[in-house]
This record gives sequence, structure tokens and C-alpha cells, in this order.
Amino acid sequence: MRKEKGRWLHRLAVAFGTAAAAVMLTQVPAAAREIICKEDTTYQINATETRTVDFISGPIMPGDTLKVEGKQEIYPADNGEPESVVQRVAMDVAAYWYYPKESAATGPFTNHYVTEYPSDGYKAGISNEQLKEALKGLEFVTTKIYNRQGNYVEVISGFVNNTGKILRVAENGEGPGCDNMAALYEYDGEGNCIRTYNLRAKGMIVRIYEPECDLTYDLDGGSMQGKTNPSTYTVATLEPYSVKIWGPVKEGYHCTGMGTSDGRSSLFGNDFTESIEDGQRYFIHEYWPGYFGRFGGTGQNREFRFYFDRGYTAVFHGNGGTVNGQDTWISEVDRDKGSTWPYKYTDVIFTPVREGYQFEGWYLDENFSQRFYRFQDDRTYDKTGHDDWKIPFWTTRTDYITDLYAKWSGGDEPLPSTGPSPSEAPKPSEAPQPTQAPQPSQAPEQNVTPGNTQTPTPAPFAALPKKGSQHKVKGLVYKVTASTASKKTVTVMRPVKKTEKKITIPASIKLGKYTYQVTEINAKAFRNNTRLTQVTIGTKITKIGKQAFEGCKNLKKITIKSKVLKKIQANAFRKVKKGARIYVPRAKYKAYSKYLKAAKITKDIKVIRK
Repeated sequence: MRKEKGRWLHRLAVAFGTAAAAVMLTQVPAAAREIICKEDTTYQINATETRTVDFISGPIMPGDTLKVEGKQEIYPADNGEPESVVQRVAMDVAAYWYYPKESAATGPFTNHYVTEYPSDGYKAGISNEQLKEALKGLEFVTTKIYNRQGNYVEVISGFVNNTGKILRVAENGEGPGCDNMAALYEYDGEGNCIRTYNLRAKGMIVRIYEPECDLTYDLDGGSMQGKTNPSTYTVATLEPYSVKIWGPVKEGYHCTGMGTSDGRSSLFGNDFTESIEDGQRYFIHEYWPGYFGRFGGTGQNREFRFYFDRGYTAVFHGNGGTVNGQDTWISEVDRDKGSTWPYKYTDVIFTPVREGYQFEGWYLDENFSQRFYRFQDDRTYDKTGHDDWKIPFWTTRTDYITDLYAKWSGGDEPLPSTGPSPSEAPKPSEAPQPTQAPQPSQAPEQNVTPGNTQTPTPAPFAALPKKGSQHKVKGLVYKVTASTASKKTVTVMRPVKKTEKKITIPASIKLGKYTYQVTEINAKAFRNNTRLTQVTIGTKITKIGKQAFEGCKNLKKITIKSKVLKKIQANAFRKVKKGARIYVPRAKYKAYSKYLKAAKITKDIKVIRK
């Protein structure tokens, strides 16, 4: 890095026949541009804020050309010294910072980039293979600088971005523009120097970003309720751009924020806005051209995590109908601003839909013994003898959840607003014929579709297995950890018998007619199972509990198929067979190796990509 500092400001501009033409980046079309570095840089941070800085430029999109063209300053001859010309006309690279899709970080708040310093100021001496590959297509360009007598020198004056990636540059000191500046010195007919040249080169840090990356999400036990979040983000435009990300919902909690495990809270910058719709929170991440990459990290895959605080929720059970298209809808319920005890809450209410039925209101229990009157209703509820009521939080201060059940009328019975069709009604002038009257031993005939022998009876609505209940399925015991219309999960508790040598933990199981995802292996689930030699861990497992396989002294092969594993607790694989092999997904090798190391596996156990 250079110690010599010069005050050199520049301006982002677009060449429309003259280097003096300058516009903000948001006004530039998506076609390739020539970016002229001049006095200063002005760019758009967001809808209302612009910023002018000393040599921070970008994004430089694929196909763009960056050109250094600092202003010329002429100092007149003085005290026997010849006239002097100072001009910033060149550049070199002090360092490259490359942000690969897979983060290069090793822990929270660490650098998320690969960095190297070229030995020649451009591209020579780079040893990192990832960085070498990223720099393919970065083409440096030269400019001839002439003096008044026709002599010239050639300097590196910028580059063309043909890398397919997005670049930013930041100043990093200043030094000589070339080694032979004396070739430009001007002399009179007697050999006296009448003009000298001092060409300067601006040192740069070049940041390299991927234009398209993956987004994944850790819901922390919450549910998306049918919402879909983007799986990728792409920076392919210079127009203002935003991403809407829905937060999950969880009974008894409010989604209070989102971020990542490495401290990067937003997609394009450090801030985002949030709001709520139908009781479900969402976050808006806004991208403006000057903002992209400003804080680093953008251009990498992100796994967002959502954070919850205890908070009041209403759970609307459709009871055969749907709420916003879901069997069950969880809604955050906010306390009114300024509300004091007894607290009042924002009124959130939904009208469910069920074909052929009429909605009769929301009730506090499945027996429909108590009507719910809305959150802003002042009346109270007599809970005597009704412990099953989860009455609104402001009246009890003990529960964060109110369960509400839809009551229906109609269905297989005629709806009140529906009368018989004219062809079915008896004519007023005709009495029923004796042969049409029902016989005493027979039930009255019903209007049925020809060919049917009876009116179809709606199938009973099967109850969901209760949360906390345990079930035996194909040799394993499972405990239900979530059992709602929108979320169904189980944990592996133990084997039914300790005689199996090979065990496969599936991605899901059937409990009755419902499918439940297998998401965890309980602490000590297979502890001291000495018959076990091989285990395959399914694709939905997010957690392996403490001492789960401890003491399985013949367990020699563990295959982890899950790509969503977030935690392996201490001693999960302690005292398994010496030299055991743990096979993990290739894309998760680095992360899972860290988890396993933290879980204290011994050095003789090999972790192998598969």
C-alpha cells in the first residue's frame, strides 16, 4: 500500500461524445457503459439519499469499461524551476477482494472474501485458484499520453469488465503513473528543460461479486403458511430493485427480525424495512445501484435466520374450511400503542371458506360452547369449568395463544337460503297418489342422482395426532413435536428393539392419513446400541441430539443425507467404532466438519464427501 497520499477526487460519468457528461448511475441504461473516474463520485444510496465520496465506484457491470481520467493541474515556472504538469492518468491494483458464493469466512463477523495482492499491480502472482478463475476476462487497457512536442508514454488507464461478475473499486493510495515520465519532458533549442510531467496512478482495491446467488432460510420452528420466498437473487439491472421476504409464524411468538449467523443482517445493505399483512410479517430489502456491495458480502449465498420473541398469537382453525387458503392460520396480534393493563390488541379477524357451508362464527373450543367476540370487544368470559378455553391474553396474562375454531352450518343439509328447484316441488293442484306415499316399514325416499342408492355421507374429519404423543413406525419410536394443519414434525426417540444392525432414519413417516417430517434425533436415542453397525440419516434432519450414538462401539458407517442439518450436539458420536467413516453431502462438507469437530469426534473418525 502506498504511503504517499494525494487528494484526488473523481466523478462517475457516461461518455456521450464528451468526457464532461455526467449522470447518476440510476439514470444509466443497462447497456455497457464507459465509466470515467474524475473529480468525485455521486451515487444513489436509496430513494431519497445520494452520497459523494472519494473514489468509491460501482457497480461496474459485465461489459462496462472503467477509465481513469483525473484532472490536469499546471504549475507555472518559478524560481528557476520549469513549468510542471501534474495529472492522474493511470491505475494499478493494490488488492483483489473476491466474494465467492460459498463464504470464505470461518466465524461470525469475519471477512467473507478471498484476498490477494498482485505482484505487478495488475494480475501477476495470484495463486488462489478461485480468484484466478474470477479474474479471467478482466482486460486492462492502455492510453498514450502526449506532450506538446509529440512524444508520448503508454500507461494502464483502466479495464474492461468481461469477467461476467460485478465489480466495485475503492482507492488505496497514489503513486507514480509509469517509470519513464522523463520521456515527456520538454526542452528548448538550447537543451534547457522548460516543462516537466508528473503522471500519477491511483491504487485500487477491486471487489468482485457474483451476480446470482442462492438464498436459503432457517425458520427456527416456524411455518410459512403457504408463502414462498425467493430461492435466488440476481443483480442484473441498474434500476432500483427490491426483494420481499416473508417471515415465518409460530404459535405464541412474534417474528421480530431476520439476519444470518455471520452477522450480515440484510441482502443489499445493513437495513431493511418491515411490515405485517394478515398477521404475518414480511421484510423488504431494497437495492439501489450505488448500494450494491457497499458493505461487502453481497454476491454470496445467504442463509437467513428468523428471530422470535414471545408474543400473542391467534390460531384460526378452519375445521374443514380454509383460512387464507390454509387449514390453520396463525396470526400475530399486536398490542395497541399506548395500551395499559388490561391490554387491548389490534383486531385481527378472518372469514373462512368452506364450499356448501355457512360460517357461523369463531369459538373458543371445539364444542362451540363459547362464542369469540373479537379482540376489541370489551366483554369478559366466564372460564369457570372451562379450562380448555385459551381465552384472550389480556384477560389472563398467562397465555400467549388463543385457539379459535370455525363453526359451520349447512353441508349435507339444505342451506337456509336454498329452496327446492321447481321440478322437485309438488304441484299445488295435485295430491300425492297412494302409490307415491311411503310405506310404514320404509324410510322416505330422498332426492338422489340416478344410479346412486343413497345420498353420500361426508367422510369424518380425522383428528391430528396430539403433540407429545409417541408412535412406533417400522422399528423406531417417534414423538410428535408439531401437529397442526400447516406443520407436522416428529423426533426419533429410540429403536423399538436394540437388535437391528442397520437403521435408516427416513425423511418422513405416515401417522394415519397424515405425513410427518422427521426433523430431529433425540438425545441418547441409540446410546450403547452395540449391535448397530450402519446408520443412514434422512434428508429432513436438522438436529442430532447429545450422545445420540454414544457407545455404539460397532457403528462404523454413518451416512448423513440431510442438507439442512444445523446442529450436532456434544458427544453425539463418542465411542463409536475406531476408524469409523461419516459420509456427508459434498456441498456441506465444510460446515458439517465444523459441527462434528464441535461435537468432539475423535481424530480417527474420517469425514468424507459424498
